[in-house]
Amino acid sequence: MAERETISALVARIGRVPGRIVIADPFVGSQRVSGIYDLQDPIRALQAVVHPAGAQVREISPLLTVVSPL
Repeated sequence: MAERETISALVARIGRVPGRIVIADPFVGSQRVSGIYDLQDPIRALQAVVHPAGAQVREISPLLTVVSPL
């Protein structure tokens, strides 16, 4: 559960995906969101976290996931 946490903070909590998660735009990382996220599926949780900020999740390779504006 998150209450007005920054996307950057939530990405750090979700960071259980293999490899590294990079937030390509600092503005996206600074946005605050609230919600309940299922950490058993980190990619879906990540998508749910960034969607309200107008961002997307792209798995570039098994070792690199990028969060960027739409």
